[in-house]
Amino acid sequence: MKYVTLYSDNNGDSHFKDVEVEFEHINFAPPAPPVELSKYIAANRFVFFRTPPGWYGDWHPPPKEQFCCCISARFEVTANDS
Repeated sequence: MKYVTLYSDNNGDSHFKDVEVEFEHINFAPPAPPVELSKYIAANRFVFFRTPPGWYGDWHPPPKEQFCCCISARFEVTANDS
């Protein structure tokens, strides 16, 4: 599986990078059948985020490192190299 990450370089410019996630076939929760599982990713906090339809946020640096998963909707993110 692949996902895209957005990061800042030493000059503060933002860039997109593809990240490949590898899975291992594992007997994770017997007696359920085996599943494909990635490595765990450490997280200190977790939050849900919702915006009203038509919400627009102008360019800004993120307040913290973030991992976003869009459950429902569509959004656009731009980087310096877009």
